[in-house]
Order: sequence, then structure tokens, then C-alpha cells
Amino acid sequence: MKYLNLLLIIFFTVHAVARVVVEVGPYKITEKQLQAEMVDYEDQYSYSKTRQLALNTLIRNSILKIYAKEKGITVAEIELRAFFKDKLGDIPRFQSNGVFDSEKYRKFKNTSNGKTIIDEMRNEILVDKTRTVIKNSLEISDEELLEKYFLENTKIDMGYAIIDVEDVGIPSDILLNKADWYYERNKHKFKDQEKVKLKLFIVFDEEFEKSVELHVNVRLKSITEADSTLSILDIQDIRAALQEEVQHEMAKQKVLAIKEMLLDREQVEHPILETSYLGEFEKLGKLQEDILSSAFEMRKKQFSEPIDVGNGYLIFQVIDFKREKIDEKKIANLVWKTFILNEKETDQNYQEYFESHFDRFIIPAAVITRIDIPRPLLFSKYKIEMYQQNVKKQISDNLMNNTTLREIIREYDLKSSKEVIYLDIFENLDPVADIISLRIRQGQDYDFIKTGNSIVFYRVDSYFPEYIPIFRKIKSQLPTLITIAETDSTTLRKYYEDHRKDFTTPDSLQLGGVIFPIETNLKKLPVGISDDELQWNYKNNIENFSRNSSVKFEYIYTKSQKMAEVIKEQAEAGIDFSLLQKCFGLDCSLPQNKITEYGEIPFEIQKALKSLSNDTISQPVYFDEGWIVLHKIRSYSSGIIPYSEIKYELKKEYIEKLADPYAFRKAKTVFDSTSYFSHLTDFVGENMIFRTKYQDATLEYKKLGFISQHLRDLMRIWKNEKYNSIIKTEEGYAVVFVLKKRSSRQLTYEEALPQIEEIFTAKKHLELGKAFVSNLKQQISQGANPDSLLFYLGGWKRAENLNLNSNIPGIDFSKIILKDIVKHKEGYCSPVFPVDQNKLFFYYLYHLERPNQNQFYSQKVSFKSDMINKKYDQWIEQYKIKKGIKIKY
Repeated sequence: MKYLNLLLIIFFTVHAVARVVVEVGPYKITEKQLQAEMVDYEDQYSYSKTRQLALNTLIRNSILKIYAKEKGITVAEIELRAFFKDKLGDIPRFQSNGVFDSEKYRKFKNTSNGKTIIDEMRNEILVDKTRTVIKNSLEISDEELLEKYFLENTKIDMGYAIIDVEDVGIPSDILLNKADWYYERNKHKFKDQEKVKLKLFIVFDEEFEKSVELHVNVRLKSITEADSTLSILDIQDIRAALQEEVQHEMAKQKVLAIKEMLLDREQVEHPILETSYLGEFEKLGKLQEDILSSAFEMRKKQFSEPIDVGNGYLIFQVIDFKREKIDEKKIANLVWKTFILNEKETDQNYQEYFESHFDRFIIPAAVITRIDIPRPLLFSKYKIEMYQQNVKKQISDNLMNNTTLREIIREYDLKSSKEVIYLDIFENLDPVADIISLRIRQGQDYDFIKTGNSIVFYRVDSYFPEYIPIFRKIKSQLPTLITIAETDSTTLRKYYEDHRKDFTTPDSLQLGGVIFPIETNLKKLPVGISDDELQWNYKNNIENFSRNSSVKFEYIYTKSQKMAEVIKEQAEAGIDFSLLQKCFGLDCSLPQNKITEYGEIPFEIQKALKSLSNDTISQPVYFDEGWIVLHKIRSYSSGIIPYSEIKYELKKEYIEKLADPYAFRKAKTVFDSTSYFSHLTDFVGENMIFRTKYQDATLEYKKLGFISQHLRDLMRIWKNEKYNSIIKTEEGYAVVFVLKKRSSRQLTYEEALPQIEEIFTAKKHLELGKAFVSNLKQQISQGANPDSLLFYLGGWKRAENLNLNSNIPGIDFSKIILKDIVKHKEGYCSPVFPVDQNKLFFYYLYHLERPNQNQFYSQKVSFKSDMINKKYDQWIEQYKIKKGIKIKY
């Protein structure tokens, strides 16, 4: 039928358009060919789908013809004649006396139309032969086929629990019915929580990197003129320290200026970031936890003092407060945490532990004078605000005058006390004392704190850097800080002897030197490369420039859906995505800011990215027990990477090959001419010399990267001496000197003891947790209701209709668990095992449907055909990428 239709198309569309619609390597697919192919699909689909199906077929056929040419696959004349006879041999014009006439066939194939038909037939035979050759090469063994069949046709329904160790690291005899009693009497305390919404203003030190040089030079000149004994090395170290200090100070000054402008209601040309409503213990990205804590003690519209965030300063303003209800599961878990804390024995065991390890609980503390300013009596002549403001002013005017303060206390009948405030490890006796602790740690030696209808004034009288708390005042907190490990000193010492090599201090180094980057030398090279040369190299190596469908994106990961929604709104409003990322983003394992194939991205993220246009922001996507806001920078189609897209990288790569020895020669000149760090200034400018921080030498250095392969040799040389070879870095070539060093040493048993005890405590904690969960697991396996048993511990989860390729929500190694499941029968309850450092896991198998071998053999032929077709489709797509396709229409 196809070839009869083709004859008609040829005869009646002689003037049909020969416009090229697609190019596949050397082959051009025309509109006429596409029309002929579409005939096979007519009356089955819509016009657009018919056109697409026909075009896909023609593209695949062209791909197969390219492969056939490469592999020497051809069509013999006898094959062609037999095929023609089969398809058109019964048409009268090709017969004589009702029999196929070979002479008529020969004459027809030499005509113009005949050549077209014969070429089409030759192509079809060639394509079929090539397809068969490829599919035969994709043969699947019975073992592989059986495995795939079982993977796809096994059906699993399961229930499982993922439980935090900290919730169950308790004696297994704690009764859940007692917890139920406690829950009913205490759940009302957790029904809602106060939340705060903030505006953030942040200034990073890097903003002033170029503008501080003059200021640094002035201060450096003053220092060197005052001290003539400073060496060049000393001056270089001072310069580096001044640079860092001045940048940090300028960031602080700018953030203070922003605050003043905002207080004066002036317009500020600076990014303003907003949070969602956040609870006191939620995460604000990687920013300090005490930012949120302190916000809850401020007034609405009040600004904070500048907060040092390490690489800059931040101020925030409290926008609003509100109370939000907490969901039942969260309430249950919060109640459980307080319940198990109350259930633990604290006195005897913990007192013994505290007394024998008191050195671990020596903390900084402050002694303060505290004055409470309550609201006036009901029938007082003063209004609340006037009364309290009047008292505040009198106290403020006499901060350090104890005599006058005592008179104020007597006159207004105020409550006054001396208190010890813990500044680390332990919580204080009441929330106000904790706020005072926070303010003191922020450098505020006195302040007024509003709490309810009262105001509390405090003043630091003295500091104790090493204070030992009284046991009875902190005993209730010890269960949250330590788990008593019932291990005698003999066991601990044996552990030390068996693992002695693990208890050492690290090798520490500060390095200095100069790096000659390859990049900076590109423009100085006397030679280059023309576009013609680049294109020639590109075309002759085109198979190296293929890629699957890919995307470049970045993201912000947070634990709060509402915070993710606020981030999305601000990103769409034009706030710099990287700034939002710095302030609000938590760590996540996904790649970002590089071209990544879709196949390497988790399905839920992949799906969201594919639905986005370039340079757009996604709705928050639930992922890894949190929420991700995606910024899709750009998508990349599968195929050969266009020359225009890769031109810059090709040129850079080519010139870098030329610049590489150029940078190396410059490094070698300095290397050959220097022996000590002080010699560097004779050959390079001060701005080229770098100094790293003094740090653990196994960690990454800012400019050099990881230097582990050089560590042994670096530790052998003297201070300020040069390393014995030039080091290759990501940027270029470095000449390196050791500025400071400290070799690792073996810790004594006494020095290692805190680490060993921590190890044994963690083991004990895990053992208790496994025992507790094993008890729950046993009850579930005997028919107890898992939803009830796990009410306080995150709940019981169900996963249904899984196969062996599925992912179990919340579990990273699903495949291992699913393969373990098929070894068991319905009703099986797994052992309890850790899935990471802080979580325990077990599962219950509700239903398992495994195909048997009879089912496999009855479906083997069709299943094998499906598998080979899938492999064939993958092969076609990969080969298509290598050869490239140009869509013309």
C-alpha cells in the first residue's frame, strides 16, 4: 500500500515543494518525503501528531543509514528485486500474461520515477537490515532477562518507621500508657507557639575589598613608623590582618548607617530580605541561631544591634508577632521529649558523673545586678508607660551609682537581686535570665528587657571565665547533655590502646607565597587562534561535543514550606538569588550552577525543572524532608553542542594550553631566585603575595586547595623556607613557603578521655534506642497498632504498590531494603538498624507478590522483545546525539 501511495504522490505532485525540513548528518529530509511518510499514519491521529510521528521515523531511518555506511552494511540487487516483486509485482504494468516480468521491472527502474521508488525500497531494506543487526547486538541473556522481569513485576506493600535516636535513647521499661497520661495533661501547653517575622539587612566584607587599600596603607604606615624593628614578614602579616579588620569594620559602619537611615525613614538603596513567620527554634539558613532567640524579646518595629556573621554584619527589624497552632504530630513529639526528660533518673548517677568530670562543665558566667520594674498598682496615679519610663530614666542616669540605685529601689518598692548568669552549655533558671545571657554574649553589659507587662534591668558586676555550677541547680539539664555510659576505666583505657593512632592533634600550617594564574596571562600571549582554526578543530572532533538533555540551575533549600514560599516571592521580585541563598539556604547534596544531565537529577526536581521556562523561579518543591526553591538558569537540548555555545570554552582551552607553560616559566623564575619568604618582595608586588590562615593542614586552603600530597614534605622544612617544588593549583602555579607550623602529636590517655567517653556515650545512646525500638517492633509484629505505638515518634508510614526499582520515601538506600524484602514472607518484621548517625529504621511487610518462573516463561518472548526495543531506543537516542540534528522548519 505504501508504495502504491508513493507512486500516486510522485505522479500527481510533480511540483511538490522540496523544502528541507530536517538535516541529519549528510541526509536531508524534505517536505515531499515527509508527506509520503505521513500517509502511513493517516486517519489515526491529529495532523500535528501524524507529522511528528512521520518525522521521527524519517530521522531514525537517516540515523540507521549513517550507521550502515560506517559499518559497511549494503543491499544486494537480488534482495532489491525480491522486495520489489513482493510489494508491486502484482500490478498489471509489471506483469506479462499474469506473471511478474523482469524486463518491465528493469525498464521501470531506469526511469526517473522508477529510480525514486527503487531508492525508497533500497532505503527500507537497508534500514530493516541495520535495525536487525543492531538489535541482534543488544541480545539479553536469560539470567539478565529473568532479573529484569522480577524487578518490574514484583509488587510490595510495606509499613515502616524512621525514628530519631534522641527520642528513644532511654530505658526500654518506660511505659507508653504513662506517656499517654502525661500527654493528656500537658498537650495544651504546646498547642500553639509564638512566631516572629523579620526584615534583614546584611552587608558583606567583600563589598569593600577594593576600597580599603588606601585606608590600610595609612594605618600600616603609622604602625611601621612607630616600630622600626618590624621585619618585612611582620609587615606583610600586619597588612593582611589590617585588610581583613578594615573590611569588617567598614561593613559594620555601613550596616549602622543603614539602620540610622531606616530609623529616620529615609529611602535605602540596599536589598531588604523578609522571613516568613518563624518559631524560636527554627533555622534561619546558616545564620546564628540566637538571631531568632533575641528577636522574641524585642518590640514590634524595633531594630537589632549589628550582628557579626563572620564575613559581614547584619541588622534586623521585628515586623510582626503572631501565634500559630502546631500540628498534632509535632505536639506529640514535643510532649514526649519533656516526658522522657522527667522520667530519667538524674540525682545519683549524674551527680557521680558530674563530680568526676567537673572539668567538662567549667563554663563562663557573669554576676549581675537585676532590678524588676513591674506595672504600677491598679489604682496608681501613674499610667503604666509613664511609670515605667520614669523609673527606667532614673536607673539609666545612675547605672553605676549603687547608693542612688538602692534609693530608687526603696522609693518605688522594686525587686532587686544578685544573680549568677550562665553564658555557655547550661540554660538559666528562667527565660529572662537566658535573654540576659544572650545580651551579655553580644557585648551588652547592661540593658532593659521588656517581658510581659514588666521591664527587667540588668548590669554586669563581674565575669568568671571559669565557673563551676552548683550541681543541684543544673542536675535537671544533665540528661539532655550526657548519657551515662556504664563503662569502667579499664575498658576505656583498652579502647585507647587499641585505637591510639586515632587520638592525635592535627598537623597545622600557615602557608604563604605567590600564584601565577594561567588565566591572567591569556591576553599577554603573542599568538592566538583564528575562528577558522577553532571551527576546523570543532568539526573534526564533533563526536566529543555531544550531551544528553541537560539543565543549569541553582536552588535554595529550607526546612519550612512557608519560608520557601517567601523566598520564591522575593526572588521573583528581583532580590538577588545568591543573596537569598547565603541568608536562608541550608546544605543540600544537589549539584548547582553547572550543566547537569536530567538523568543525574532526582525525579521530583527533574520534573519541576522541565516544567519551567529559562530564567524562572519554581514553586517550592518538597524534597529530602524539606523544601527547595529552584532557579532554572537554562535548559540544553540533547545533541551536539552548537559551536556558538562552546566557542569561548574552546578558545580558552586552546589558549590555556599555550598560557600554561608561560605561567609555569614565571613561577619557575621566582622559584629559582628565592629561598625564603622575605625574598618574594624582590620579584613580585605585595598585592600578588598570599598568606593562608593557620589551620589544620588536612583541610582545604583558600587559594591552594587540598595539599595532602605535599604535607609530609611541608612539615619537614623550617619556618619561612620554600617548599621544594612548584605546586600546580586550579588557578595556575604556586611557589609556596611555610610561615608557621605545628606537627601533630599523640594525645595522652587523659587528653583523649573526653573523646573516648563521648564515643562510648554515643554507643550507649544507640544501644538504648535500638532496645526501645526493638520492643515497639516486637509489639507491632504481634499485631499491636503501629499508629498508636509510634504516635510520639514521627508516626507509622505506609508505602504501597512498590516494585524493586522504586524509592521508599525518606530512605536513601531503598534498593538494598527492597532486595532484602523479597527474601521474606508477608508478616515479616525486620530488625532495627541505623540509617544514618541519628535515625533508626525498621519495616513490616504487609503484602508481597512475586512472579513465578511459569509466568516468566509464558511472557518471555514478548518481555524480551520489549526489553530489546527499550535498549534499541536508548541506542538510537545516544547515536542521534553523536551525529547531530538540525531542525529547519
